[in-house]
This record gives sequence, C-alpha cells and structure tokens, in this order.
Amino acid sequence: MNTRANFELNKIYRDDYGRPNGILLMNKEAGISSHDLVDKVRRKLGTKKVGHAGALDVFSSGLMLILVGKATKLANELLGLDKAYIARMVFGLFNYTQDPEGELLSIKSRVLPEKNAISVLLQNMIGANKQFVSIYSSVKVNGVKLRKLLRDPRYIFEIEEKDDIKKIILKRRESQELIKEVVVPRRDITIFDIKLLNSGFLKGADLPFQGLAPEEEYGFADIYVKCSKGTYIRQLGEDIAKALGTTAVLAQLQRCELGQYDLTKTIGLDEIE
Repeated sequence: MNTRANFELNKIYRDDYGRPNGILLMNKEAGISSHDLVDKVRRKLGTKKVGHAGALDVFSSGLMLILVGKATKLANELLGLDKAYIARMVFGLFNYTQDPEGELLSIKSRVLPEKNAISVLLQNMIGANKQFVSIYSSVKVNGVKLRKLLRDPRYIFEIEEKDDIKKIILKRRESQELIKEVVVPRRDITIFDIKLLNSGFLKGADLPFQGLAPEEEYGFADIYVKCSKGTYIRQLGEDIAKALGTTAVLAQLQRCELGQYDLTKTIGLDEIE
C-alpha cells in the first residue's frame, strides 16, 4: 500500500519501466485553473497519470499537492489535510460567485467596519461551526453540481434564506416557470485560528472587479484563517460581512499552508526532474 512515507516531497521516482511517481508541492498562480497546472506537469513528465489533492479556484493562488503515478492513490488521504489561507475581503460589494469572476449586483464605496469589531467577531468564530457550501461550488445536490446548475443558460435563479435554511429557487428563463427548489447543504467545519492582518481603503482601479469607479475608495480587510477540510473561504468572507451588517466579496485568496507544508517548500515547473 502506498503511503506518504513512501515518497520524499518534491522528488520524482521512476519505476523499472521509467514511469514517474511522486508528490510535488507547487504554488499555483492566480489566473490559471488547477487543471492547467496539472496539465503542465503532465507535459513536463510525459505522463497522463497526474492529479492533485485539492483544487483552487482560478482567481486563487497558493499551495497545491500534485500527485504523480502511484501517488495519485493518496488523493483521498491528502484531501483531509488542514489548510490555511490569506484572504482579501472587499466590503460593500455583493455577487453570487463571491469572487472577481461574477458580475457585481450591489456596490457601495467607503464601507469599512471598525478593526476592533472585525477582530472580536473573528475570535468568536474559532471552533466548530456549520457553514453553507458556496452555491458556486462543485458540491452535488441530487447528482448535479451546484455551479453547473446555476450556469445553465436555460434558467434564472433567486436565493432564499430563512431560519437557517438556504434555498436556490430555479425558474425557466423564458416563462419564469418554477422548475424546482434546491436546498443548499451545510457542512460541519472547524476554524482553528482566524485573525485580522490588515484593513483600510483601496481605489477601485486597484481592485480586480468590473464596474467599480476607478477613483472611488472601497474598504478591505485581509484575514488569515486556518481551518478544516471542506471550509469555503468565499462563503466565510460573506458570512463575516453579514455578521458585521454589510456585504463582502473576495478580491484575492492564497492558500499558504497545507498540513505541515508551507510556501517555502514549493518548487517550480523547471525544478521537476
């Protein structure tokens, strides 16, 4: 049976047939998909048997464990590692994707909760929590990924949240006919540590969103969060803002820790042998 102990990090082992095996820690850049990074490693090593132990959104950057050959069998084990992120929330903004990829549906400038209020709230979030999954996620409900359902051009949707129940109300675009109601799942998560790193104002021209006034200022907060598997940081940003009486969308997200690994242990594509 393959275990992590069989593989030295960032070292490729070749079997008697020359086939590569190993675990690589790489730093995905923002703007490319996790699949793009996997494809680059496939081409570099000349093998199709490459996977990963946890994807990152296109707008996100940071740590990914790339699994090669026999190491792909460790995916389920490695998916369970605790993770840490640094996220930039921009207050006063709202969209459904919770990141720069979605159209902003609400924009308010100069919204910034007090630092003390943010810090106190974050400290109160440490421990076990229940969290709605992000509606633009790969979580399946009745066999269909939520993000695929919401991106189907045949439908329009509304979100209804009441008494700790969140529903997606799906309607046919042409006739407004109600198709179905989808209950958004909740997950048990654990926040091990969370803290405010920085806050202040940034001009619209310096933020990755369409529709912002370039010279207007928008409040932001950078937070560090260490959490369990299954935590959606995009949703966490929305939850934090809601508890502070406002809205927020993530502008940046970096995964900076993955189990015992951090960014200092990553290698580049040119270092893979």
